[in-house]
Amino acid sequence: MRTKKYRVLCVEDNADNQALLKFYLKKEPYTLTFADDGLRAIEMLEKDFDLFLVDMNLPNGMSGYDVAKEIRKDDRHKAKPVLIITAFSRTDMDGPSPSLHIDKFITKPIYKKELIEILNSFLK
Repeated sequence: MRTKKYRVLCVEDNADNQALLKFYLKKEPYTLTFADDGLRAIEMLEKDFDLFLVDMNLPNGMSGYDVAKEIRKDDRHKAKPVLIITAFSRTDMDGPSPSLHIDKFITKPIYKKELIEILNSFLK
């Protein structure tokens, strides 16, 4: 059993989706910090995170891809997992996408068991 709490930055503008992520992970070894848009997420890169969970469609002119690109520019975070949550269902989004700075795509709707398995696979 893990004793470490992993720090996850969740970039998600929808309050219902934020609540769902909190509910799914409340008993798991993750401390969630939320940013409502990409600009706020970039500001928060001053803090230390173990993983980034980023919605694809964000307000204020930044997409999940834009946020991932900014995360990779930061030396402290460039090797850390960036997972994109998307409502788009495309088979080419299954694996990592180095050119897009993404380690994994997670398709909505998000299921608790699948989310926990994915997070655990990146944070061993």
